[in-house]
Amino acid sequence: PYVLLNYTGDSNAVSTLAHELGHGVHDLYAAAQSISAYGTPLPLAETASTLAEMVVFERLLARCRSDAARRTLLLEKIGESYGTVMRQSYIVRFELEAHRRIAAGTTEDGLSRLWLALLREQFGGAVAVADEFGSEWAYIPHIFKTPFYCYAYNFGELLSLALYARYRADGPRFVPAIEAILAAGSSQPPDLVLKAAGIDMSSPQFWRGSFDVIGGWLRDLKRLCR
Repeated sequence: PYVLLNYTGDSNAVSTLAHELGHGVHDLYAAAQSISAYGTPLPLAETASTLAEMVVFERLLARCRSDAARRTLLLEKIGESYGTVMRQSYIVRFELEAHRRIAAGTTEDGLSRLWLALLREQFGGAVAVADEFGSEWAYIPHIFKTPFYCYAYNFGELLSLALYARYRADGPRFVPAIEAILAAGSSQPPDLVLKAAGIDMSSPQFWRGSFDVIGGWLRDLKRLCR
């Protein structure tokens, strides 16, 4: 496999490089599957990529030599997690409602009003969202090229955070479970792929590990901002 990206050398580019290389690693692990089972099921499509981002982020964070550098990295990562978890969920919510409204004859302006309402809902009054953001939906390529894809980012981010939490708790002995997930391709449904690796995706406790990681970042950031 190969990856295509514009690398600029800043921290965001490093994160993007890790993300795309994660996809490449996923493909390498799945290469042992047959052609029909080689592709990755959508819920797991962003797992290796976001897990690779996590590994690089934690390595960079550990190497920070100043509180200012640590704050910057934490702010960037928390912002990225918002964009991957909360924002992607709202994109899919928009898509579901937009398709219903389009079938009922809504206009472009109607879709923009819907998007603006969802934007304001997700920020909960903490951010003043200008009316001009109502048309933001029109520049999101996934809505047009790969409809209803964006939940995979949310699922992948939360899964990779939970996997990383397990890795931090269990150490190297958890690595084979991660490798088994990546090697499975689409040979089984996602829930069975995870079950074979000892993970119950219906368990709230497993998913809580994802938010525990984010909560740790927030606590660290608050401490550094005092």
